[in-house]
Amino acid sequence: MPSKTVAKKQSKVSKSNDKFAKMSKAEKRVEIAKDVLLRLKAKKLKAEHGSWVKGTLKNAIKNAKPEQQLNKVMPEVCRVCALGACFVGAVGKFNHLTIGEANEKYITYNLGQEVFDYDSKVDCISTDLDVALPQLYLKRFFSQNQMALIENAFENGEGANMYCSLKEDKMYNASQYFPEECKPNDRIRLLMENIILNKGEFKLNLLPVKRKGKWVLEKQ
Repeated sequence: MPSKTVAKKQSKVSKSNDKFAKMSKAEKRVEIAKDVLLRLKAKKLKAEHGSWVKGTLKNAIKNAKPEQQLNKVMPEVCRVCALGACFVGAVGKFNHLTIGEANEKYITYNLGQEVFDYDSKVDCISTDLDVALPQLYLKRFFSQNQMALIENAFENGEGANMYCSLKEDKMYNASQYFPEECKPNDRIRLLMENIILNKGEFKLNLLPVKRKGKWVLEKQ
């Protein structure tokens, strides 16, 4: 028989899962965006170009078990692109991806070994998640077109070459969404704020402008 503490925790997880199941995909995207903003504010995410999810796990479990939730062994601080941030937010917010499932459905190698590379010299584990994992997992919440737009905007058109059915002019406009001087952390923040304001969809109707030293969104 589980202890009261375990039973209470299981009940909390069950209620969270029920709430999750009732959400529309758009509502889930809004929740993911809100989670990303919280992580940015807490400095648990560090935005950088050309990264999906990178980081170092101090005192991490060296042999991750298949039934473990992936968010329990993720880096304390992740270096991410915009889609990598959405992946971390989704896994952290909804807690619906085990290491075993990640291995089975999304990538071809073992997350507990190749991705989490233990370095005995510094007693830490480094991770650089394969592009396939965040991209394929996010299809639970985001359309391919939305992911392509977000990637193109964040990377100024220099990111991953993602298939989509959008017209070239829209993709070009997305690649010009951010001025060059807009820093990566500000870019992710503004992308998430855009998704929240547009009720779960990234749109080019709100553009970043600098007001009194801070980047904000304004309707054009």
